[in-house]
Amino acid sequence: MVLHGVRQKLPDHFFIFLISLVFVCMSACHDTANNNNPKNKDQASTYSTSKTTSGIAPEPIIRTLTVDRGDSIYSILTDNGVPDADIYEIVSEARKYFDLSKILPAHEIVLTFSGKDQSLLRLEYEVSEIKKLIINIHGKEINVTMKKRNLILPADFTGRLKVFSCKLKKGESVYKILSGLSVSPFQIEELSKSARSSFALSCVKPGHELDVWITESMPVRIARLEYQIDDFRKLIVTPMDGSFTSEIKDLKVEIGYARTHGIIEDNLYDSGIKAGLSPEVIMSLADIFAWDINFFKEIRPGDCYTVVFEKYYVEGKFKGFGKIIAARFINQGKEHVAIYFDDGNGKKGYYDERGRPIRKMFLKAPLKYTRISSRFSYHRLHPILHVWRPHLGVDYA
Repeated sequence: MVLHGVRQKLPDHFFIFLISLVFVCMSACHDTANNNNPKNKDQASTYSTSKTTSGIAPEPIIRTLTVDRGDSIYSILTDNGVPDADIYEIVSEARKYFDLSKILPAHEIVLTFSGKDQSLLRLEYEVSEIKKLIINIHGKEINVTMKKRNLILPADFTGRLKVFSCKLKKGESVYKILSGLSVSPFQIEELSKSARSSFALSCVKPGHELDVWITESMPVRIARLEYQIDDFRKLIVTPMDGSFTSEIKDLKVEIGYARTHGIIEDNLYDSGIKAGLSPEVIMSLADIFAWDINFFKEIRPGDCYTVVFEKYYVEGKFKGFGKIIAARFINQGKEHVAIYFDDGNGKKGYYDERGRPIRKMFLKAPLKYTRISSRFSYHRLHPILHVWRPHLGVDYA
């Protein structure tokens, strides 16, 4: 009736437009109602998903575990849903390479499960830092391998390195230093064993130099180790064929010569120190002329000496003094000359300018001393009486 009334009042073309508009609105409302229906929505989602994932296998499930104290392989696999029968077969097959009943705390186990039926496909156990047990499971077939990782650097390594240099302190060891650089215990043990044929690293001494070249990337691996055994020798350890090799290198030694002249004012020791001589050279000078001069009683102010001696340089660095090559000592106006000679056949020593040996049957003062314990003085505190009195002499110790 409503439409009939409207139809009579409106033109024909406008009435047709109005009827079409009403029909479109009704259709839109119907579609919206269907989409808001949960049942219809789930059906559409399910259809879309099944269409997208059709023919694609589910991703495997990987679980990485750390063995805790008290854990066993049985408890770990049982907790992860592996049947008892499968556990027995896995442990039995693995026993040819490693006894899984001996797994250790803090070691890592990686389990890989099928994304389809949750069955165990692979087990990896970190036996040590260089060994990993790998078990692959294909239905009833179990394959076991032991994979070894070589932590020792190849000899032809060309990657980036960094160097650590130090002088060993009292109580320090090579093991402690290398551990502090994150070098693995396996490498340290292998390096120590290889070095032992040349020099035992357990015998390193405080004050000696140690240089270590290691990789910048992890895991840290040793590319070279050098230890200064003494002033003239160096231990060198380098990787070779999955282990290490060691050698002792004789360092390049250069010998220089120095000449020093001194005049005695009080005693030989003080004069020598003032002239720039080392205590070793001073004592050697006194030893050379000990058969002709009594350095306790016969030295006088104004006595003079000239010494030519060796100086050692190792790898360009001064390392110490060598022997006296020639010496001239004037004591109370009398000249004494000593020249070192080595005939190359084992006969060597000091001779005077006429070729006669300086060494005689008796010493002028048959005492071996290394320092002056008390100098000549008119005002010295007596060590026993504790009073001040003159000390008209020089005491050597």
